[in-house]
Amino acid sequence: MKENAITTIMPTRSLLAETSSKLPSEVAGQMPNPGKCLKRTIQRVRNISEAVPANPQTLNFEIPDQFRLTLD
Repeated sequence: MKENAITTIMPTRSLLAETSSKLPSEVAGQMPNPGKCLKRTIQRVRNISEAVPANPQTLNFEIPDQFRLTLD
């Protein structure tokens, strides 16, 4: 579920529904209601993977490759 949260742009509810539909019935019965906990987990994983670097403290810094691309 965490890997799918990083690699896809599906909404959180859709990701939970897709993941839970693939679970065996025995496992699904033991899972808690997909409330705040699982939704927050997915949101945290996405926020960490999309985090921008901190502001530089000096003028000697390197711009990461993901921020060097332009649309020109």
